[in-house]
Amino acid sequence: MMEQMDKVKQWLEEENIPTDYLEDAVKRHFKNKAPLLEKIGLNEDNDYRVSFRLPTTEENRPEAVRFLKDIERITNGLFKYLDLSFMWQGKNKFRIGKILPTAWDMFFNKTQEERYDYAAFRTMLSNSCNVRGIDSYYIELDAGYRNENRDKTIHLLSCYYGDYIKNGRMGWYSANPYDYFTLSERDCTFTSCVRIGGEYFNSVLHYLESSCMIPYFITEEGSTKKIGRCCSYLSDDLIITGRMFGSMFDCDTLIYRDKIQELIGGEWVVKGKVESEWIENLSTAYVDSGYGVVTLRKGLPSSYVEIPKGICLSCGGINNGEMGGVCCDCNDTSGWHCERCENRANEEDSCYIEDVEESWCDECAGNHACICDGCGNWFSNDSILSVDGGDYHYCQQCADKKGEINECYDCNKLFTDDHMVLIEDIEEYVCGDCADNNYHRCNECGKWFNEVNKLDDCEYCDECYESIMEERAEDEEPIATTN
Repeated sequence: MMEQMDKVKQWLEEENIPTDYLEDAVKRHFKNKAPLLEKIGLNEDNDYRVSFRLPTTEENRPEAVRFLKDIERITNGLFKYLDLSFMWQGKNKFRIGKILPTAWDMFFNKTQEERYDYAAFRTMLSNSCNVRGIDSYYIELDAGYRNENRDKTIHLLSCYYGDYIKNGRMGWYSANPYDYFTLSERDCTFTSCVRIGGEYFNSVLHYLESSCMIPYFITEEGSTKKIGRCCSYLSDDLIITGRMFGSMFDCDTLIYRDKIQELIGGEWVVKGKVESEWIENLSTAYVDSGYGVVTLRKGLPSSYVEIPKGICLSCGGINNGEMGGVCCDCNDTSGWHCERCENRANEEDSCYIEDVEESWCDECAGNHACICDGCGNWFSNDSILSVDGGDYHYCQQCADKKGEINECYDCNKLFTDDHMVLIEDIEEYVCGDCADNNYHRCNECGKWFNEVNKLDDCEYCDECYESIMEERAEDEEPIATTN
């Protein structure tokens, strides 16, 4: 998924769409949809996608249907369409390969003018033999060659038809964020307004924010490119399949709807097409009305799903815009804009940052700059000096006026001279707090040391300790007496 989202980020940048809050949008998507995803079996293990093979039907292979109906007409009802078609209720009475010789002979026993009435049969025959003008192809053969190649040509037709009706179409429903950003155009064979750079791109962000919207799409087996798609809106009580795009048919959405109904459980009643009473759209998302199918849990009088406003990819706020991935405020190029974050802001609250020579909004100034306690001007955090444990902040010019500023040997913070202490025995300067916490002050001379001598609950440096001990030794010398 990371690789796919890197591709999405690249596409967004190519369209000059911000990506500052893209990761947040994806996190919110998974959080808001967590109960639904668990119910319909979408999780990290399956990359938040579930696929299933779609059967061949009259809708997705109409040429095959017309071919079989032509055979019924060619054979004068000897072989009925419903007996031939495995697409009808999943079974067939006669296999095509076995009846094709009869259909072939009866077709070519007709006059050339009569054969023109069977366009679907002629097309299938031409495609299987890879020739144009099937009549001239047949007529030009002498009788012996014709008979010799009859079985070969029928075999080609049978194989071609068999391959054609294998279908190979796959249905997918997905919560993978990549599939939201590729609802059309990119990695698709169709284009709609809901696409990266499209008029209703912000719909994608609203769909991600919602707790209900799940894309359903069609691919050819072995391919990732979408050839058909619709948006579905799901809850415990409502299943909605929206407008179909690309190569998708009613039967495809019916199969998907049946699967979701089984996963959620219960009995369901079809209520008609998508209208506002079923989808409460609080955003600028594109929601098809007058299309699709609404299915309600049996016994309920009504229900609805909600499409909230998504996230603005520029400022992280509520997105009330239609395009560009940003809200109306961020999309508004009029007014004053912060030179750091480029968002629109109140110029009266802006701060001029001396060292970078830019005007920043109050939020950027508060987070990334500081006022110099010397001159009162704003400077970026990169050039301001935090002094005396952060109690004061100085620009370089004001710091120079304060005199020498040193770094504490222990905590590495900056301090002015009057806040520094010399540790005599290691010849290093530390701040007052580090001196109190890590070092010792001689009770005699008042100087600071790393190592001291303890005597009578007091601490003394080596020099003072030796002096005290010498004085005590002198006081203890015996006084000479005479008899």
